[in-house]
Amino acid sequence: GVAFVVMMYNAVQMGFVQEIILTQGKGVFDSVKESVRLIAGRTIRYLAVAFIAGIIVYVVFGVIQLVLALIISLALGPTDKFGASMIIAKTMEILVSTIMGVAMIFTTSVIYRQYNEFKKQQEQTTAK
Repeated sequence: GVAFVVMMYNAVQMGFVQEIILTQGKGVFDSVKESVRLIAGRTIRYLAVAFIAGIIVYVVFGVIQLVLALIISLALGPTDKFGASMIIAKTMEILVSTIMGVAMIFTTSVIYRQYNEFKKQQEQTTAK
C-alpha cells in the first residue's frame, strides 16, 4: 500500500522528464530537476488525473478484453484441448497492458502541453 503510493508519487514527479528532454533538449538530470520543479505544488492534482485516466483506460480495455475472450471461448467451444483460448487471452492481456502504458504516456504529454500553454498565457499576462 504505502510503497505503491510512494511509487506513484515519484512517477508523477518524473512525469515530464521525457517531454522536457524532447522539447527542450536538456540532459536527464536537468530534466528530472525541471520536472520536479514544474510539478511542485501540483503533485496531488496530477496524481489524481493520472489515477482517474488509469481507471478509465483499465475499465474500457478490461471490458473489451472480456468481450473478446467471451467471443473466442464461444467460437472455440468446449473442445478447446490445446488451451488456445488461454493463449489468446494472455496475448490480449499483454496487448491491453501495452495500450494502457501508451495511454498513460499520452496523458502525461497532454498535461505537459496544457501546462506549457498555461505558462505562456501567464507570461503574456504579466508582460502587459
